[in-house]
Amino acid sequence: MGKDGNKTIIGFDLDGVIINHAVLKVRMAEEFGHELKIKQTNSEIMKNLLPAEIYKKIQYFLYEHPERGVTQPLMAGVRENLRKVRESFPYYLISRRHSEQGKRNAVELLKIHKLWPDYFNEKNVFFVSLRGDKNIKARELGITHYVDDERKVLEKLFDVENKFLFDPFGALKAPAGCETVGSWDELPARFCGSGRNK
Repeated sequence: MGKDGNKTIIGFDLDGVIINHAVLKVRMAEEFGHELKIKQTNSEIMKNLLPAEIYKKIQYFLYEHPERGVTQPLMAGVRENLRKVRESFPYYLISRRHSEQGKRNAVELLKIHKLWPDYFNEKNVFFVSLRGDKNIKARELGITHYVDDERKVLEKLFDVENKFLFDPFGALKAPAGCETVGSWDELPARFCGSGRNK
């Protein structure tokens, strides 16, 4: 239940939900001498396929590098479906970014894709450090529905009633109590039809 009774309040992750890192992950793995298929680009899978030092280097370029960290495209369907969400529900973005440069890159990406400030801005974007911090912030904001591409995050969202694993490549099994979503085109209807928050 949201802070306003049964009102639906949406929460989104940024990386892997709004921003599509898949092609850059494949390209960067190749630059470091490793092959990744698109279906293997979820961080959970990728981490198990690449040497730890290579994985860390790719993570740096994805999120921290001041130039390469702002080149990724949006997931297909983000803009039109985010417009539908904005018309019907309050929503927030809660992203794990560990450094100030990473936070600046996240905001810059939203600006580049013209989602800042019309869809996201200082009032509805929050950065946290740990997976569990997402639950703390979600509880504080009264979030009833949350979309993330990491199963370990969803498993820590104890106070969010409706949880969605965003998995456009069909590579993961959703944790217990979570639904799988394959595209942004599915999301607005899921928010209306999940649990008792309608």
